[in-house]
Amino acid sequence: MKKQITICLTLLIICGLAYITNTSYSLIQKTVLGLNTYEITTGVFSLQVSNNNILELKNEKPVYDDIGIQNENELTFDITNIGNYNARYSIKLETEEKTIDLNYIRYCIDYGYGYDVENTNSLGNNNYLVQNILLKQNEINSYKVKVWLDIDTTEEYMNKTITLKLKIDSTQEYSKYAVDVIEELYNLNQDNIYLDNDTYYFNGEVDNNYVTFNNELWQIVGIEENNYENSNISYQVLKLIKEESAFKMAYDNIKPSFITSNIYDYLNNDYYNQIEEKSKNMILKAKYNVGTSSINSGIVTNKIDEASSSTYSYVGLLNLTDYQRSLNNGTWIKKDTMFLNNSDLEGTNVNVLKNNELQEIDLNTKFSVRPVVYLRPDVSIVEGIGTIDNPYTLEIKYPMNLTNNIELKLSE
Repeated sequence: MKKQITICLTLLIICGLAYITNTSYSLIQKTVLGLNTYEITTGVFSLQVSNNNILELKNEKPVYDDIGIQNENELTFDITNIGNYNARYSIKLETEEKTIDLNYIRYCIDYGYGYDVENTNSLGNNNYLVQNILLKQNEINSYKVKVWLDIDTTEEYMNKTITLKLKIDSTQEYSKYAVDVIEELYNLNQDNIYLDNDTYYFNGEVDNNYVTFNNELWQIVGIEENNYENSNISYQVLKLIKEESAFKMAYDNIKPSFITSNIYDYLNNDYYNQIEEKSKNMILKAKYNVGTSSINSGIVTNKIDEASSSTYSYVGLLNLTDYQRSLNNGTWIKKDTMFLNNSDLEGTNVNVLKNNELQEIDLNTKFSVRPVVYLRPDVSIVEGIGTIDNPYTLEIKYPMNLTNNIELKLSE
C-alpha cells in the first residue's frame, strides 16, 4: 500500500520585463494571509493570480489522472496585454532541481473549456502548457492549473521539495511573425486577401505571396488555424505551396483516399526526408482535411465535407477549397497541380487543376505534384517584400522570458 502524501504548492512570484534582446528580473515575495488576489505589472503584460496563491492537498495519495483533475484546488491566473503592441506568449513549467523525477509530477491546464483527462501530461514528457498565443492590446486570457502526483510515484520521493517555475515567454508583435505580416497586409489592402473567421487567404492576381523555403520558391496560400498532433490547442499558422511542380506521380493504384495513398506515403517519407534541415524544422505536423469535395462545371461543391475526415502529416496537397478561395477575378494558382480532396474516396478518379481548369483524371495517371506544408507558429519573416524577385525569407524566432515560481512540498 502506498503512503499518503501531502502536497503544498506555494506561489512565489518572479516578474521579468521582456524586451527583444534581454530580460531583467525583480523578486517579489508576498505573505498569503488574507490574500485573495495578487497582481504583477510589467511593461508588456499584467500577470494576475486570482483566488489564493497557495494550493494545498492534505493527506492525498498518488492518483490516476481522472482523479487528479477532480481535486478542487487549483491555481488561477490571468494574462493581460497592457503594452503598446500586440504580443505573443508561451507558458511552460520548469525546474532547475532534480529532487523528484519529473515524470511523476502530473498536470492539467484549463484553457477556459474545463479540465480534460486527455490533456494531462507529465513534466518529464512535455512542460509547455501553451505556445505562441497572440494577445492583443488590452485583451485578457485566463487559465487554471492543477498538479498532482502520478499513481506510480515511488516512496523514495517522500519528504522532498521541488520548486517549479511557471514561465511565460513573451515576444512583442514587431518581431514580425509571419502570420502578423499577412494580417498587416490585409489591413493595408483588402482587395487581394480574403478574411473568414480569422483565416486569411490570398486571392486574385496577387504578386506578393512568394517565400524562399527549402532553397526554392514557394507561395503563401494564407493563414489557417491549425494544431500540433496530439494537441487540441490551435494556432494561426502559415500555409505554403511549392511554386513549381516537385515531381510527377500517380495518386494511387487502388483508390483515391489520401490517408492510404501512394502519394501520401511518398510525400511524408521520401520527399519530406530530402527537405533541408533548416526548413524541415519549420514544418508543423498539422491537420489536413481529407474528406470529399466535388467539382461541378468547374465549381467546387460539398466543401463542408472536406472537414468530415482528417489526418496529421508533415506534407500534404492543396485542398479544393483553397483553390475556391483563391478566385477573385482570376487566381494566383495557375500551374497544374493535384488536389488532396476527391469526389469519391472509393472511386477511380482524382481532382486536378489542368490547363487552368478543374478536371478529373484517372488515379493511375501521373500528374504534377505541388507539395503543401504548414509552418510552426513562431516562424518569422526577416527579409524580402514577397515578390518573385524579392521573396520573403523565413526564420524561427525564440521568445523572451517572464517567470513565476511554484513551490511543491511533499511530506509523509
